[in-house]
Amino acid sequence: MDDANWGERRLSARDRRRRAIRAAMVVGAIGFGVFAPRLVPPGPDAALVKFLLSLGYAVAILIGGLVLWRQTDELERRRAIHAAAAMGFTSLFATVLVMLAAPVWGLRNPAMLIFGISLAAGGATWIVQRFRH
Repeated sequence: MDDANWGERRLSARDRRRRAIRAAMVVGAIGFGVFAPRLVPPGPDAALVKFLLSLGYAVAILIGGLVLWRQTDELERRRAIHAAAAMGFTSLFATVLVMLAAPVWGLRNPAMLIFGISLAAGGATWIVQRFRH
C-alpha cells in the first residue's frame, strides 16, 4: 500500500462498526422492552412465552457480544479477560462470606449482593487497567 494513512482508516472503520453494533444492540434492547410485554398472552401460556422471550433476548445479547468481541484488539481483550477473572475470583470468596453472613444480617437476596460485589470488582479492575496504561 502506498497510502500513508491506511492504519488510521482501518481503525476508524473498526470504530464505526463497533458503534453501529452497539447502537443496534441498544435499539434492540429498547425495542424488546417496548414490544415484548405486548407479545405475552394472558393465561397459562404467559410463563412459557416470557421464558422464550427471555431466552431469545439472552441469545441476542450473546451474539452481539461475540460480534463486538471480534472487533476488539488484544489490549481490550486482555482487559476484559482480567476483569472477568476478577469477577470470578471475587464471586468465589464473596459467595462463602455472604452466605455465612446472610442469616446474621438478615439478607433476603444474598445472590444479588454477591453479583453486585463481583460486578464492582470487575469494573474496578477494568478501570484500573484502563487508566494505568
